[in-house]
Amino acid sequence: HWFEINRTIRFSFLGTVLIGGGLHYWYGALNKYISGNGYLPVLKRTILDQAIMAPCFITTFMSLLLLLEKGHFTGVELIKAKLNKDLWDTVKTNWFVWIPVQFVNFGVVPPQYQVLFSNMVG
Repeated sequence: HWFEINRTIRFSFLGTVLIGGGLHYWYGALNKYISGNGYLPVLKRTILDQAIMAPCFITTFMSLLLLLEKGHFTGVELIKAKLNKDLWDTVKTNWFVWIPVQFVNFGVVPPQYQVLFSNMVG
């Protein structure tokens, strides 16, 4: 099928709970502690975002999605197997897309619109 309602519900739930709230506080902290729109502060925010937040977020997202797909506690071993199989490739693909996007986001987009910008790209 081209459309799966349960998959849409799972992604919407994770997007609202995990992404919206998490990015709001994360971007707020990045902008508070590394201020400015010059090349160096934008580069620092991008590096921190992609070196710290991206791998943590992807790990959490993949684990929770697997848990929601199975409809019950899937066990640590199943989650570890999934992460061992897919995490590194997913992080590398993420960097290919999100490093340039976040450089633009942190350098051009006003802070109050950065979560919205990220969600539009995502």
